[in-house]
Formats: sequence, structure tokens, C-alpha cells
Amino acid sequence: MVTFTLSKPASRCSASGAFSDVWRLTGEDNGDRVFAAKFLRVFDHDTVEEINKTYCKEVVVSKRTNHPNIMSVEGVAPKLFEFCIVSRWMVNGNMKEYIAANPAVNRLKLLIGVTRGLDYLHNNEIVHGYLESSSILIDAGGNPRLHNFRYCWFTKSTNPANVLNPNCPSRWRYLAPELYSNDGIMTNKSDVFSLSMVMVELVTGKVPFPDSTSSEVRDLILEGERPSCPRYVPYYLTGMAAEVWKIAQECWH
Repeated sequence: MVTFTLSKPASRCSASGAFSDVWRLTGEDNGDRVFAAKFLRVFDHDTVEEINKTYCKEVVVSKRTNHPNIMSVEGVAPKLFEFCIVSRWMVNGNMKEYIAANPAVNRLKLLIGVTRGLDYLHNNEIVHGYLESSSILIDAGGNPRLHNFRYCWFTKSTNPANVLNPNCPSRWRYLAPELYSNDGIMTNKSDVFSLSMVMVELVTGKVPFPDSTSSEVRDLILEGERPSCPRYVPYYLTGMAAEVWKIAQECWH
């Protein structure tokens, strides 16, 4: 594992999630390359031992992955942040931002890349757990790269409180119904359900159930409701939407 010496970060982080913040940094000893430094957010009720265990697990699992559709880890920067993971900066942002800025982009290419990345994780006994448009970053070549996966082969259960974290209700739109129960466990099958919601977003350009709040979406999914196929799609999705929707229906079953 490489230890980076990084320049002082900007006054504000570039992105925040339920469990971490991301800072855009330039490496002092690495030319003019730009990096993303993600550090785990520590709360008062957390113990150093718990955080260190989560941190080490994510670093080890991420470092073991090697696939063009998976975000690679460059190293760590413990002098900058105590629990910090360094990766290359993705200039095109996440998938949601990318398709909003480039509506006519080849979405089938994005979907194939996402599916290949998820297939790679599952073949290596890694459950992603948090698959959604914001956990799919787009590199300079327009290729999707999955990141933020947390649960791996030695994980036998997960805390449902983390799944339904109130700090990140947008994630609820992508969760399989079994994950809303108190004993819900993230599995390959729940990942495939999340993949179906990503397909919905690629076809419609909108989050699943765009007219409902996150809590309403939870109730709809538990009641067996699923997104409706759009009657009209933009010209650049003609010939793709119907076939992808059929696959999405198979995935959410």
C-alpha cells in the first residue's frame, strides 16, 4: 500500500455521504495528478476500534479488486486524515451528474460497464450493498466505475440501521424490499434489485419513483409497487428502452 503526501485540501469537501466525505487534492510527490481522498466520518458514539476495522476492511477489499469498471485504490494518506483512502479523481463525476450533463451519451455502454463491474464483485464474493447512481463514477474515458462497496466474503450480516441511515434517504429508492426488515441482510440478490433501479434511472433520466418522497418509496416497494415503463422516451433511447426495461423487470423479481 502506497502512502501519499498530499497538498493541503480546499476549505470545503467536494462531496459528502452518510459515512464519509471526499476532498479533491493534488499530490505533491506525484506530478500534477489530481486525487480524491475519502475519509470515514467519525461520530461521538463510534469507537476507534470499530472505525479502524471498517477502514481496514474497505482498504483491503478495494485494493484486492482489479477491473476496468471498479474504482481502484491508489493508497492512503494517514498524515492528512486518520482514516483516509486515496483514489484517482473522476473528472466526470457520478452517473447521475454525467447523464444530466450529457443526455445523449451511450447509456447502453454505461449499463454494460456497471453490470460487468457488479458481476466481477459477485464472482469475487463481494456484495456491493450500496449500488445507486451516486456510487457509480465516470472516468475520463466515459467508463463507469463502481465504488463505495463495503460488504465482502467474510461479512455474514449487516446492521439494518446502516442500510436505512436517515442521513442518506436517497439510497432507499434502490433498496430491495427485504432490506427494510429488521433482519435484512445484503446479498447478491439485493444488489441485483438495486441494479434494476439503476436501469430505470438510465432509461428515464430520473431517480426511481421521482414523484414520491423517500419514505413514500419505501412503502411503495414494500407493497409490491415497481416503477412504470415510460410511454415516451427521447430519440436517443429508441430501441434500447423497451429491452432494458424487460431486463429490469427480471432483475427486480
